[in-house]
Amino acid sequence: MNPFKRPLFKLIASLSLVMSLSLPSIVLAQETPSNQASNDIVGVWQASTQGPAFVVTKQSIYLNKQFYQLKQVEKNSAVPNIDTYTLHFDTAKFVKDYGQAALENELPFTWQYNQTMDTLTGNFTYYRQIDLNTVTSQKEELLKTQPINAEHLSTVLKNSISGYSEIARQEDIPQAKVNRFIYDQIVKEYPDLGLLKGDEYGEYLKISRQLPDFKWEDLNKANPADVLSWYREAAKVNKNDKKKIAAALKNKIQAAIKEFDQRMSQAEKEGLKTTSTDSSSQDASNQDETSKDETNAQKDQPAVDSNGKKIEGVKAEAVDAIKKTYPTMAGSNITYIVTTDQDDKNVIVVEVYAKGDAQLNLMGIFHYLKDAKTIQQIQ
Repeated sequence: MNPFKRPLFKLIASLSLVMSLSLPSIVLAQETPSNQASNDIVGVWQASTQGPAFVVTKQSIYLNKQFYQLKQVEKNSAVPNIDTYTLHFDTAKFVKDYGQAALENELPFTWQYNQTMDTLTGNFTYYRQIDLNTVTSQKEELLKTQPINAEHLSTVLKNSISGYSEIARQEDIPQAKVNRFIYDQIVKEYPDLGLLKGDEYGEYLKISRQLPDFKWEDLNKANPADVLSWYREAAKVNKNDKKKIAAALKNKIQAAIKEFDQRMSQAEKEGLKTTSTDSSSQDASNQDETSKDETNAQKDQPAVDSNGKKIEGVKAEAVDAIKKTYPTMAGSNITYIVTTDQDDKNVIVVEVYAKGDAQLNLMGIFHYLKDAKTIQQIQ
């Protein structure tokens, strides 16, 4: 075991999440309280890659297999890039769900969110955990199995999907039921999407089989709630004759699908245009070709850790990217611990720690092929 991991892991092995936090005596700029968590703090959080994780969703905190339903969330800003969140939960509901003995105290959860570092700080510092590949795969599964489309999912936070997936994992929900579980969480926490729930969910599944001209994912593009409404109206006019209903809806559904594709295409073009504009602005300020070649040559040099030792097989460009992500902080500095992945010897693993006065704080873990110049973060 890495000697730098053991003290930190022991420190957090018994996770006691911050129900209180001592703050300096300063005047805080307070926003209007809400009954939902801010998007900034939604997601999966962990004090180390080995410690237990907890989840903040829009409406609850999931900790130790228990849900704390949020009742009021207060946001206070004292210094630039630092927000203090106080999350009050519904103690009556908690006691009803888990019993009085499970309620250790009624104090709210209080954390400081660092916008620059993307961390939560209370008794410990917690780091966001998200695997974007897993989130993408989960979205694809939702599109294949649930009455939801890509336009709906474009408004759902990636960190929400990550959080729901983590809850499903900790709850040991069978794989066959995970997609429905995550869909139900989206329905609950994103009511403005108008997704189907309850009996309407089952009714839509039934009528989707009675519209053979459309594949499942195409039908969902027309918006399941609209399709269900149109089907009900057509059923009344055509006295529940399935063939006549399908014929009556065909053109309307095709038009809705076409409009959907046009909206998504336009959104994609706007995204590419933004990327192109950013790239052009950057190119305008770049140095000449000779200078670029020199810079690239420097990037091809072996990386050097915080102690000046060369990191074999790791390009300087990769570690430079890590340094930009985790800059040296006041009162501490960054150290790198480099190892070879146990399962794949061609993969380098770099653990980044901030050296404090009394302990090492794990900031992030990165991995990439030995010959690669870029990094991919494991969160």
